[in-house]
Amino acid sequence: MPISREEVILGYRLVLGRWPESEEVIAAHAAAHDSAEAFGESLLSCEEGQRRTQHAMHPQVMRRLGLGPADIEDLRAASGLNWPPPRPGFVSDFTGIYTRLSLVGLPPGHDGRHCPLPIPSDFHAEAVEWLALLRALGASRERFVMAELGAGWGPWTAAAHALARRQGVAERRFYAVEAEARNLARLRTHLADNAIPEEEVVVLDAVLTPEPGEVLWTERPETAGPDYGNRARRPGEPDYRGFEAFEGAAARPGLPFAEFLAREPQWDFVHMDVQGWEERLCRAALPVLEERVRFLLLATHSKALDAACFEMFHAAGWHMLANLGPVVGHAPGAPSVEALTICDGTQFWRNPRLVG
Repeated sequence: MPISREEVILGYRLVLGRWPESEEVIAAHAAAHDSAEAFGESLLSCEEGQRRTQHAMHPQVMRRLGLGPADIEDLRAASGLNWPPPRPGFVSDFTGIYTRLSLVGLPPGHDGRHCPLPIPSDFHAEAVEWLALLRALGASRERFVMAELGAGWGPWTAAAHALARRQGVAERRFYAVEAEARNLARLRTHLADNAIPEEEVVVLDAVLTPEPGEVLWTERPETAGPDYGNRARRPGEPDYRGFEAFEGAAARPGLPFAEFLAREPQWDFVHMDVQGWEERLCRAALPVLEERVRFLLLATHSKALDAACFEMFHAAGWHMLANLGPVVGHAPGAPSVEALTICDGTQFWRNPRLVG
């Protein structure tokens, strides 16, 4: 039985990273192959497919990206041949999740686009971050409990929900913690866009802190557009990116990280991207992390933060599964080392006390 037009297009996007040349080419491939697997093997064996594979699998490239050959296969296996139909105003990814262009500031040229596998990245994350989610899910069975801290529009909550549902995980529970009001609205919109049941996601309007006490939180003006880099400040502390202070800075009670973690007896995956407070939060809650968290992913927003987190978890006996350092530039007189970061780093840790 010939494969479908959609399977031909998806094969091109996943393997060759482009659209087919014409409808005639699509029809010819559909007639020539009786299964998606056979078509995929044909694309991989052609000259263009081999060039792309050889480049992606070059040892130096793979090492730099924190990837191995098995990782590429895991990403391909997770995608299946999942081709969600195009939706105007949205981009879709290999998990089947739709994201509004307006949520992430993508230009109209991405309208209706389906992203190929995230190798080395997709529009919002690098491959190692996706693999961390797959590893944590793969180590779970009938239950998966996850937190996305500094959730923004909730990309990891939505992706994890889609993959856990596809994997057949019976008990699913997700927490999305975000402090910015406009981002909370975006998060709820994103969950609704992807038909994720409200009862399966606990959305918390909260600022995580190392200990009890008040912090300052400033909402940026509507004209600033989406801002996923905001963080709390101590009284008298300037904005770490050097932004001018905006009117409306307000004192808010912090939610101690250890107190938050106590909400669940065990967390299968904690994804933390809180714009530079990662080390402070984890150090204050390290005993609870060791007791309850199986897998932990940290975004690192400076060379200094990356080193501090590495030292802390190494000394505590955790096992690092992936480490992609932040990319920085330099500008004399920058307001902070975080302000010099061009691309955040990623650390992925396994807790050997809970996962063998």
